[in-house]
Amino acid sequence: MIQFDKKILDLIQECILVWDKEGNKRISNDKVYPLFGLAEESIQNCHDITQKWRFFDIHGKELPLDDLPIYKAMKTNSSAKDITLKMVNNEVTKWITTSAIPVFDETGGIEAIISTTLDISSLKSQEFKYKKIANHDPLKKLPNRLLLSDRLEFAISHANRNKTRIALWKID
Repeated sequence: MIQFDKKILDLIQECILVWDKEGNKRISNDKVYPLFGLAEESIQNCHDITQKWRFFDIHGKELPLDDLPIYKAMKTNSSAKDITLKMVNNEVTKWITTSAIPVFDETGGIEAIISTTLDISSLKSQEFKYKKIANHDPLKKLPNRLLLSDRLEFAISHANRNKTRIALWKID
């Protein structure tokens, strides 16, 4: 099995979890437990995290377990890198970027899976704030022409795909 020095892993800013091929935790750094809101002893396998949190893609679609990077890496023997997800439980919503990379033994079988996760909640909060500023009048908080243009482009492409029409009514 891969050997890691926990002291070195604790210096890394990302959450690092090393899983065996069955999804059991082998080693982790100290950034994992605050992010997932779980005590060290309560994370023994992947399911301990997925039982507490629900995961959504950037479009808001809830992901089944098989679509989460760690499970994809286990099933497909391929990496899932830099996936942005929203984690939600009853009290908290967090945004993360995560990767899962399989490590192969000398026979080509999976020996372990290394997952890295970074909390990007503050970055997402800033992104939402800037989008709101860009798309709404600062004084009246009403949608502006940039947002109208974006929605109109979306409506036109939707109508083209579905072979339907749209109407636009302009009142000056």
